[in-house]
Parts: sequence; C-alpha cells; structure tokens
Amino acid sequence: MMLKKRIQNKTSQLVIKTKKTIFPFGLALSLFLLPQIAFSQGVNIGAPFPGEPTNVTFEAHTFYIFKWAASIGSLLAMLMIIYAGIKYMSSGGNPQVLEDAKETIVGSLIGLGMIILAYFLLKTIGVNVVGGRV
Repeated sequence: MMLKKRIQNKTSQLVIKTKKTIFPFGLALSLFLLPQIAFSQGVNIGAPFPGEPTNVTFEAHTFYIFKWAASIGSLLAMLMIIYAGIKYMSSGGNPQVLEDAKETIVGSLIGLGMIILAYFLLKTIGVNVVGGRV
C-alpha cells in the first residue's frame, strides 16, 4: 500500500514537472511562429499541389490542404463505415465482433461529423471553403 502511494506521488510530481517545462516552451514557440504565419499571407510558395497554379499564396495553399484533407478523411470514414457494416453482418452473433463493429461505426461517424463541423465552422467565420478563391 505504501509503495503504491509513493509511485503515485512520484508520477504526479513528474506530470507537474513536465507541464511546467512544456507550457513555457509552447508559449515561446507560438510567440515566435505566429507572427511569421501572419506575415506570410501574401507570400508565394514554391511547391503547389497538383491542380494548383504555380504562383499560389500561403492562404490559398492552406485552402487546398483543407480541401484535400476533408476529401480524404470523408472517403476513409465512408470506407470504414462500409467495412464495419460488413463485419457486423458477418459476425455470426459473436458479441465481441458485434461490439467491435459498433465501435468502428461510431468512431467513423464521429470523425465524419468533425469534418462536417469544421466545414460549417469555417463557413461561419467567413472562409470560402467550397469556392476556388479563399
């Protein structure tokens, strides 16, 4: 009992020490990087995505990254739902397989919901997600 308490105490001390180290580092890093991101809004980048014009700005490039990531994420979520549905139907009544298939379906639906929520959040704050111009 005493050993367990000492291990818990050491673990909590390590977590506190880690938080004290990570927070200032993250704060300093964000203070140095955020102005660089803000000032790079009008700067052309060198390596565009396929289908992008060659003189694309950082803002437009970020739009293409979101567009590609949302497309790939939605496709993967739909494939996982189909896979879990097949797994559910072919489980043969095995409760472990049924539960695993249900968890996969719920996880895929949550991921798809997050993609849709990100789209509507960006639309709400005024970012043109669907059009060609950001």
